[in-house]
Amino acid sequence: MVLDKVAGLVRREALRLSKIRSLAMVALIVAMLYMVAHVALRYLFNAPLRGVTDAQGLLMTVLIAAALADRALHGGHLALELLFNNLPSRPRAIWGTIISLISFGFIVLMVWASGRYIWIAFDYQMATQVLKFPDFIPVAVLTLGLAALAMAFFSDLLGYLAKAIKR
Repeated sequence: MVLDKVAGLVRREALRLSKIRSLAMVALIVAMLYMVAHVALRYLFNAPLRGVTDAQGLLMTVLIAAALADRALHGGHLALELLFNNLPSRPRAIWGTIISLISFGFIVLMVWASGRYIWIAFDYQMATQVLKFPDFIPVAVLTLGLAALAMAFFSDLLGYLAKAIKR
């Protein structure tokens, strides 16, 4: 069916975009090493690193954004399996369509808002307080992760819709 083919195409492209998950791994390693260095320097030499809060916030933004779509595409997100799996296939597909449509709508709204914020942060040269790191860079990574998540929800929406209208 056409919807299944389009859903598969969208899912493949979302998987390609979710390859930024390697950024999540790098961000986690850097965050851990940065925190270890901060604690060691603070307690051993009484010379803590500057900008720990800024760096941890930036790294966590990259970590979460890069992992969102990857988990959604691989079925690692939360699901109401107890209620959902006990439904017959057609009502399950209808509920899945409704839930996917609402989720897709919210994520598209978040992509739009974060995309707007990128331009605002870039125009006003917004940066973190201590490190003076530009705000638009982690927000751009967040927007990429949210876009991949939106594509994952759109793929789910098309898949459920195909099952719901199948006779």
